[in-house]
Amino acid sequence: MIEVITILTKEMIAKLTKYNLIRSKWPIIICPAVLLVLGILLLILKSNIWLALTAICLSVAVPLILVGLNYLMTNMLYKNGFLQEREPYMKFVFNHNNFELEQNIGGLVTTNILNYSNILRCVETKELFYLYVNKHYAYMVDKKGFIRGKLFELTDLLEHSCKKYKKVR
Repeated sequence: MIEVITILTKEMIAKLTKYNLIRSKWPIIICPAVLLVLGILLLILKSNIWLALTAICLSVAVPLILVGLNYLMTNMLYKNGFLQEREPYMKFVFNHNNFELEQNIGGLVTTNILNYSNILRCVETKELFYLYVNKHYAYMVDKKGFIRGKLFELTDLLEHSCKKYKKVR
């Protein structure tokens, strides 16, 4: 049995948000690139200049808006005291076949028992493990938060139990 507690900080949430934005290539890279090419083509063809300028402006604005909204949402949760005053945490107890998760978010404490099959992918970074249960939501396991067990034991367990395992530096 391996036991880990993660105290959720603003920086951890920001890192997860940043990683998710970088991973989602469509709104950050592909869509703006298509709009930029479309705008340039319209300018070269001397077609509708307003449509061309709008496409070029959107190619810059879309990524900035997405990054800005995520930053604002994270800050709002802390400024309103939703996360700050209630010391949010996630406590994990990893067993051979499943893991138990107790989380305190905004003063609401919940407990779940999850199978490793519920984890779509596990991403290991220098400081954290991200256990994704859907495309954009991950449980964050702090590598410094061990109560019982060792880091190498958890790494080995997750590598063998998760469908997809990836190390990111």
